[in-house]
Formats: sequence, structure tokens, C-alpha cells
Amino acid sequence: MKNQELDTNGGVEWAADYVMERVSGSNERLEVETRVDYERDGTLVTFGYLDAYFTGHLFDLKTGMERDYIPQMLVYAAALCQRDGLDQMNVYLLYSESRVVSHMEVTREVAEEVVNSIIDGVDDFEKFPEKCSYCKWC
Repeated sequence: MKNQELDTNGGVEWAADYVMERVSGSNERLEVETRVDYERDGTLVTFGYLDAYFTGHLFDLKTGMERDYIPQMLVYAAALCQRDGLDQMNVYLLYSESRVVSHMEVTREVAEEVVNSIIDGVDDFEKFPEKCSYCKWC
């Protein structure tokens, strides 16, 4: 498919412009589609592929409806804080359909606390998976 067919309203281009405006004022190298690993106690626990990043600024493109992507973003933020030795991260969710940007600042401590609680919940054999409102995977 051509890019036009995938993005009929120009939202992806809008998101790319948003990211480029932020990185243009810095001397930072923009990383795209980069794998990030989250480790706990020196062991790989999970990983993901971020959309765009430069030091301290994480961007993730969402082409559908606005939903709760905070846990996913906290995994990326925690992993990047570990990798780059950062104490905090600016996280931007870019919703191409509505052209809305959701921004939050998160500390490494909070990101790791939330991610570790999710991991602990997965390892808890007394808990059962619960469906979320939109994916129905569990």
C-alpha cells in the first residue's frame, strides 16, 4: 500500500513534524524503531520497540483511539532510564487520528515501581488475567 492509503488524513506526517520540531533544537541524535530492554536484578524481563527517542524524550505514535497506554510507556521509560542513566523522562503519546499530544514527565523511580508491580502481578499465581476495555487479549 502507498503511504496515502495508510494515512488518509496526514496524521502520521503531523506526528513526524511534531517530533522533528522537538529534536531540531537539540544536538541529539534521533533514534527510531529502537529495541529497548527492561531488566530487573540484571535479568531481562521484557522489551519493546519505541517509535522515536532522543535523550530524555520518548515519542510513541498511536493511529487509533486514545486509550490507556501509560503502562507501555512506563516500560519504555524505565528501560531508557536504565540504559541512559537518567532520573526522569518526558513521554509523548501522539494520536495521529485526532492530532492530540498527551505529555507526561515520569521519574525513573515511579516508572520502575509501576513496571515491577505489573511484573509481580504476572508472577502471582493467585491472580487471574483481566480483560481491558479495548484489547480483550487476556
